[in-house]
Amino acid sequence: MTKAGQTIYARRKIMVEPVFGQIKHAQGFRQFLLRGAEKVRSEWALVCTTHSSYIGHVRHEISDSQPDKHAEMHVTT
Repeated sequence: MTKAGQTIYARRKIMVEPVFGQIKHAQGFRQFLLRGAEKVRSEWALVCTTHSSYIGHVRHEISDSQPDKHAEMHVTT
C-alpha cells in the first residue's frame, strides 16, 4: 500500500468505522428487515437519522453538564 493509501485508510478508522460499530452495538442493527433497494435505502436512512439524533442528544447532555466558560460572573455588593 502506498503512503497516500495508508493515510486515507488511517483516517477511515477514525472517522467512519466507529459509526458502524455504534450502530451495530448500541442499536443492535445487524441486518435489514426490508427487501428491495428503495426500501433498504429508506431503512438505512432511518437508522442513520436515529444515530445522528442520539449523538446530538449525547453532545447536548455533555455540554449541559459542563460549566459555561463564557458566562459572566455577577458580583453582588
